[in-house]
Amino acid sequence: MSQNKSPLDHPEIRTLFDNLLINLVAESDRGAVLIGTSYVDEHLRKLFEMIIPCDMSKDKRKALLDYPGPLSTLAAKTEVAFATRLIDRTVYDSLHALRRIRNDLAHSSDPFNLRTQEDRIRKIYVLGDGVPTFINRTAIEILVRSKVEVLLEIKHPEEQKTYFNTPQEVLEYISKQPNLIGLLEEQRPKYELVIGIALLCALIVSHREDAVALVGSDLTLGRLHTKLCREDISEVLQDQKLDDLSTDSI
Repeated sequence: MSQNKSPLDHPEIRTLFDNLLINLVAESDRGAVLIGTSYVDEHLRKLFEMIIPCDMSKDKRKALLDYPGPLSTLAAKTEVAFATRLIDRTVYDSLHALRRIRNDLAHSSDPFNLRTQEDRIRKIYVLGDGVPTFINRTAIEILVRSKVEVLLEIKHPEEQKTYFNTPQEVLEYISKQPNLIGLLEEQRPKYELVIGIALLCALIVSHREDAVALVGSDLTLGRLHTKLCREDISEVLQDQKLDDLSTDSI
């Protein structure tokens, strides 16, 4: 993935983000966490599916990844992915932070509110320098933009003309409405969750593509090492030939 592009620019993640925005925002806070976790679990599963040797049968793949297979749980996939260097420590820690919250929700009937759990939730977002701040600002930006678009379309019932002519007028109106600001603040944690889940999945996709590019469909790590060594030797020999040519031409 290009360093100049946001992980969210990946076509697969763009589609995922749209789905998350639709599905998670409409859910309760508890439902948003559970559904968001299921999306992450699916991306981890795909990571393994893409590096499984192509000659492994469909039944054996299912036995490995479907319940009660050894990689059927989020915890197992997380541990094995980290142990086999398919994901890095940052993604590993984020996955476990998400898994712990999901497990607590699954085994408790107590009310759950994202705003009261923000310290725990934000551990999911520690995906790099400045990422939690980026998630917060982006969530606010999306929320405000959506509210502005809605208010710009509202028309006076009698005069049949809009109340606001420009986005700036809407922003000035919102800034003077404590109730609206309070509503946006209530919605913010869920939008942050959408962005955080999307970024976590984007990093999993990035690791998946790196792994597939290295090992292909059937290359083992041992053979990969041999292959890379041979490529290094070939480069050295090629450089040596170029040096010899340069020397001969003098």
